[in-house]
Amino acid sequence: MRAVNRVYTQWSEFEGRKSKRLDYEQHVCIYHGKERFRLVSPIFRKNLYVNSFDNYPRGQSPVDFFDVDLKKYPLTTQFDFLEVTLAAGDCMYVPAYYYVQSRTEGEGIASETIIIAEQYESHSRLIDVFMDAIEGEDLTEEEEHQTHTIFDSVLGALGLHSGVKSAA
Repeated sequence: MRAVNRVYTQWSEFEGRKSKRLDYEQHVCIYHGKERFRLVSPIFRKNLYVNSFDNYPRGQSPVDFFDVDLKKYPLTTQFDFLEVTLAAGDCMYVPAYYYVQSRTEGEGIASETIIIAEQYESHSRLIDVFMDAIEGEDLTEEEEHQTHTIFDSVLGALGLHSGVKSAA
């Protein structure tokens, strides 16, 4: 993996932190505090209403992962958010193209988190091409379905769960 960027972030409790799509693979570590993350596989981009609204930034989701408005965004019921809470000394790996939103845990002086994230280029140029085509909406529905199936298989081979809800 070729390192792209190192990011140091200091969050205090505040509202309005939005979900975002990660363009790079990341190792996220908590230096101080406690942070709760909700992640969604990119195969659910349509369920996250990515590129559904003209007044919203391209490639981003308008859905608040911590307070989902099910009346406005009913497709979010078709998957489970992956959720993890990290405390000082904890780290996690986040694959490229995942959608992520975090929230600082704690109150008062405990409501500050210092995060260190290392960003890396994606492992696969093929996945980069697929994701660029999907994001640019250059694929037919059948091609997009095939791409999602391949991507989900790659995630499974890496031991990652996509968040697809099991049929009940």
